[in-house]
Amino acid sequence: MKKILLNIGFVFLLVQTAFAQTPEHYPPNEPEPIDFSLQNIVLYIILPLVLIVAYFLYRKKKLKDAKKKEEEKKS
Repeated sequence: MKKILLNIGFVFLLVQTAFAQTPEHYPPNEPEPIDFSLQNIVLYIILPLVLIVAYFLYRKKKLKDAKKKEEEKKS
């Protein structure tokens, strides 16, 4: 049974790769550099930093609450 399932899986993998198509009529993507506007600075630099700091503060608060609960259980 295991051999049959593996063979069916391999057939599906081969069929997927054999029938995969790439678009030929689209122009290739040429990425443009991001300009330094206030909106882009806030979106790509400040917002990720704020999210990272908020995550670490949240995690610190949760750890502090967990320690407090453990101390209350011991008392």
